[in-house]
Amino acid sequence: MKHLLTKMNSSLKYKLLGVLLLMSFIPITLASFSWYHSMTRSAISQSSEIADQYTRFMAEELSSYLTELNQALNPLLLQPEFQSYLTLSRDNIRSQAVLAAAFRPQLQTILQSYQEVAGILYLDRQGKIMYDSYQNNMNYGYDFNRDSFFSEVQEVQSVVLGLSHPASYLLEADQISVPLIRPVVNLRTGKVDSWLVVEIRESFFTRLAGAEEHTDKGEILLYHPESGRFLAGTHIEPEFQEYIIEAFRKEGLRGGIRWSWNNGEYEAISRDIIFGGWKLVWIYSLDPMLQGVRYSLLLTIVIAVGTLLLALILAFPAMDVVLQPLYRLINGINELSRGIYQPIRHETPGEIGFVIDHFNRLLIDLKDADKQAYDAIMREKERELLQLQAQTNPHLFFNTLEAISSYARINQPAVVEDMIDKISSMMRYSIRNDGGWVPLSEEISYIHDFIRIHDYRNGASIDVILNIPSCGKELEIMKLSIQPFVENALKYGWSSRFKENEFQLCISVHKQDGRLVVTVENTGVPIDGEVMEQLQELLVSERGGKSSFFARHTGIANVYRRLRLWYGKDLEFTIESTNTFTRFRYSAPLADMSEEPPSA
Repeated sequence: MKHLLTKMNSSLKYKLLGVLLLMSFIPITLASFSWYHSMTRSAISQSSEIADQYTRFMAEELSSYLTELNQALNPLLLQPEFQSYLTLSRDNIRSQAVLAAAFRPQLQTILQSYQEVAGILYLDRQGKIMYDSYQNNMNYGYDFNRDSFFSEVQEVQSVVLGLSHPASYLLEADQISVPLIRPVVNLRTGKVDSWLVVEIRESFFTRLAGAEEHTDKGEILLYHPESGRFLAGTHIEPEFQEYIIEAFRKEGLRGGIRWSWNNGEYEAISRDIIFGGWKLVWIYSLDPMLQGVRYSLLLTIVIAVGTLLLALILAFPAMDVVLQPLYRLINGINELSRGIYQPIRHETPGEIGFVIDHFNRLLIDLKDADKQAYDAIMREKERELLQLQAQTNPHLFFNTLEAISSYARINQPAVVEDMIDKISSMMRYSIRNDGGWVPLSEEISYIHDFIRIHDYRNGASIDVILNIPSCGKELEIMKLSIQPFVENALKYGWSSRFKENEFQLCISVHKQDGRLVVTVENTGVPIDGEVMEQLQELLVSERGGKSSFFARHTGIANVYRRLRLWYGKDLEFTIESTNTFTRFRYSAPLADMSEEPPSA
């Protein structure tokens, strides 16, 4: 009976929710989107009409300018001296100069009238070249035949506005120009064997496109469909440029195109420009005009969502009570993902309570399995630490025995006795079962013995400075975690050729902010670059010491791996070597032997 009532109540809730949706949310949503699309089409249609008129005006204005500039060349082309100049050979320099002096004023008149014209270049098939400009000077040694642009000029048979190009034939720095190419007709033969190239500064077109009165309406471009190149008045991102060109190629700019970019709506209107197949394109954003429409749509959506929320509240007044056990279960899963095994307390009957009970039992099983895995990892780390410690400096003992043998042959019993005493003490220190941790004073004593043996072997004493506070000598440190760096300093930094005080070794151990800081620094010869590179790779590797180099040089690699295995990410380790000093330094939390080692 209780189950039947629950089912009926649930059915009534869904029915009430359905009625509320049919009466409010669905009609409002349908009406809003219908109104939005209608208003959008109206706004875009009006904007397109205005853009089309504006683009037509700008294209006609630019075409008119180019036509006027082209017509300004007509008096020059009809001048008898200029026509006579066309027929002269390349080698007739004197006649060229005489005729050019006659028609050059006409060129200068054009340059004065059109300030944006950087210069006018004449060239013909006979190889004659002439350039006139108020600002630039021509390099008459320039090889126009090797310039692909000017090779294309000789194929032009009608007036063309060419592509922008660097005026490399000038003596000054390269200047980017847009050429108006005018074929010259020989009035006697009716053939075209000469051309005038009117170099218009590219900046003239970019200023036209980026004029202040246009920028608030959109972006004006000069686009050349055949080459895919365009000129813009303002900076456009390269990705947007490529997107625009691809859209132009795909749509063909017939009338106008519309596209989306970076969550924005854009439209482009184009008009042909006289000469050369250029198009003037006006690109403008539809977002400003659609902003009000979108705001209205957003407002209606908010109202619709509010209506839906009200329907949910009325249909499910007790939903929080049902979801609370599920929330506790989700929190328990989140805690588990962070490694916290916290059972969920509940008094929830039914299916949810059954799931929570099984989750709690799963926590117990996972906790047991995690502890077993952790114990296995710790046993493996302990085994590896013991192996690394056993590898520390085995060659030291063999070298010392060889030195003892040498002193015995030359009858030095006192030295032999002292060396045997030192090596015995060091061997007992190395192999004794102390858990791998010793007071700092014992590690320093071991280092003193090591340096003493080094002095015997090399016949020279080392200057050692200890910077250790008296209260720090009882600090617990990892055994043999300092001596390998001392050995490295003597191996790479010291030389038997050094004079007294030319080599100095300093060992510093102190506490800082709850951490142990150990520094071994020496003067003398810096570490070789190749060795330094191997040591730096050791510090960034996952486990360190895996290259062939560390198969022969185990000392530093072993102590670094031992420290890394014990301290994990809490270890800070640096190596520096310059012309004045070499320094090994590591910092780690002060040892607490009652705790497990940190996770590596």
